Amino acid sequence: MSDNISETDLLNFKNDLLEWSELNRVLQQSKSNNKKISDQLNKLKERNIDFMKSKGIDACNVDDGQISLRKTKKTILDIKKSNLDEILYDYFLNSESMSSDDAEKKTSQMMNYITENHSKTTEILSLYKKTL
Repeated sequence: MSDNISETDLLNFKNDLLEWSELNRVLQQSKSNNKKISDQLNKLKERNIDFMKSKGIDACNVDDGQISLRKTKKTILDIKKSNLDEILYDYFLNSESMSSDDAEKKTSQMMNYITENHSKTTEILSLYKKTL
């Protein structure tokens, strides 16, 4: 620690740390409460969906509006390092009409390139509080 810190700066720093600590505590409590509410909402949503589906109800009027069952389709792009090699292998084998050995070799080359050239490491500074 530097010796040339004024008492005013030190006091401001201490107050800022205390405020940060208190806000962090409040935020953690809020997150805990939000999780409880979110869990309860999800339980109720599933029960209501099951009931509406089983009874053939598409919409229901409530005091402040209408609640409807909405059907949507969601496409998930499932690309992870664990399955990317399989996706690339299938592409080279089927779309590029490569032999199995050539497709495997090309897949290995692509995976090495992606792994070596597309990962980033950054330094992140953060504050953590240990509760005494």
